[in-house]
Amino acid sequence: MKVYIRILFIIIIFTSCNTELNNINKLLQKGVYLMDNLQYSKALKTFNKCLQIDSLNIDALDGKANCLIELNRLSDAIIVFKKAYSIDSTYTKLNNNIGRYYAKIDSLDMAKTFYLKALQSDSNSFISLTNLGVLAICQGNFKLGITYHNKAILSNNTFAGAFLNRGLAYQIMGNNTLALKDFNTAIKISNNKKLKYKSYKYRGKYYKHIKDYENAISDFTKAIKIYPKDGEIYYLRGLAYLGLHNYKTAIKDFNKAKELGYSNADNIIKECKSLIKNQQKE
Repeated sequence: MKVYIRILFIIIIFTSCNTELNNINKLLQKGVYLMDNLQYSKALKTFNKCLQIDSLNIDALDGKANCLIELNRLSDAIIVFKKAYSIDSTYTKLNNNIGRYYAKIDSLDMAKTFYLKALQSDSNSFISLTNLGVLAICQGNFKLGITYHNKAILSNNTFAGAFLNRGLAYQIMGNNTLALKDFNTAIKISNNKKLKYKSYKYRGKYYKHIKDYENAISDFTKAIKIYPKDGEIYYLRGLAYLGLHNYKTAIKDFNKAKELGYSNADNIIKECKSLIKNQQKE
């Protein structure tokens, strides 16, 4: 009888642990899905639920910190990152995301330190290679940036982020043909809303730069449908409408940009109103 009770107790404990692990995995998957679809507040709540079950779960801590970055709660993010780092300082994904935090606050040397540490843990990490490429571009070393992105694409040719950022480097260098090719590829293979939105945004910027305003407006509109909370997108689309002398529609976009906290819109609104008055006089 005692042996039976002991076995039953072990089965109950095992079942309970297994259920708890399944719950954690489901919450982690849900949190990542929500982040990929730009629902950062909901993702944050999901990772917090996971941490209520296991307060030392490094993936939940990493996910929570990333949500806090996207929500611009940077001082909270670094506290969570430090806790995760104390658990495992060699975790590739964590070091990449800590690097991203330092890049966000313009501490580029610190960002590079963590990206390189991530690459040391996994020499084939296409995320680490992409991050180092972005960092090189930010520092004006476009050729090095392209080299890193080439390596990232060799490691994983389905990662839209590497094509997107290599396209930006090509555009800055004046190679519009290769830039457009990479932007098109990024849009085609993007497998989540965040990358799709960024791809449309930056291809739209490319079209605006070459004064192809119709295509620019089309891409900015697609980006807005995915993520309508970015004031800069409305501002950029307003500039494209301005290029087409559609001043009234441009003002609507500039006002929306201002409403979303994009301060650059103020002066351009006054300029548009002046242009409308001149147009009416003619």
